[in-house]
Amino acid sequence: MSTPRGVDAVERALSVLACFEVAGETLTLAQLAQRCCLYKSTILRLSVSLQRKGFLKRDEKGRYSLGDELSHLGNLARVSRDLEDAIRPELKLLTAATGETVSFYIRHGRDRILLFREVSPGSVRHYLVEGGRHALFVGATGRIFKAYGSGSQDEESLQIRRRGWVSSRGERKSDLGAVAVPVLNAKRELLGVLNVAVTLSRLTNANERKVRAQLIESRKRLQSLIAYMNASSIASSIPKPQ
Repeated sequence: MSTPRGVDAVERALSVLACFEVAGETLTLAQLAQRCCLYKSTILRLSVSLQRKGFLKRDEKGRYSLGDELSHLGNLARVSRDLEDAIRPELKLLTAATGETVSFYIRHGRDRILLFREVSPGSVRHYLVEGGRHALFVGATGRIFKAYGSGSQDEESLQIRRRGWVSSRGERKSDLGAVAVPVLNAKRELLGVLNVAVTLSRLTNANERKVRAQLIESRKRLQSLIAYMNASSIASSIPKPQ
């Protein structure tokens, strides 16, 4: 299969950005032309768009440097990668320990997104699709998002923040229950919610306590790994719905 043809102007613009080789480097127009083998007039035209979008900067002496937008995108990529590297192993551990489907949700505007999940190996299980959008305030996970919402001072929200977990039965689906815990950063800001979905036939009081204890231990490990993150960076790394 032949490689699809790209957009020449985009590739030339990227070649200008690729000229920079070390942190904090500044380059003249002549140096850019030498490194990317483009005409100075072409670079000048490309640089206008790159500066407008924040990918390139030009100082009063006419020297160019990388723009702040690249740092922003780099941080988003790092947050997304670090978050996945931290959470996926915990989901696997929880599924192995509980035998149930385990999910990690984040808030994204008026929805919640199932960012990562590990499906139960059992024949009777709750199957979920990564990237799926769900009603924000429904079920155990939804009650945690509500509790950590701005200005949530009702008694249930205060209780959830004090005890650090929620269980539900039949709130999203009549045959399904769940146990969920908030995952917080170092500033006690909600990053997301860990959720274990359990069919009601298996959600005995004893099993609920077991799942809850495992979730709390998992949360402790996670929070030590992603304490530096913030909710806005995580949400910004998620593609907008088409």
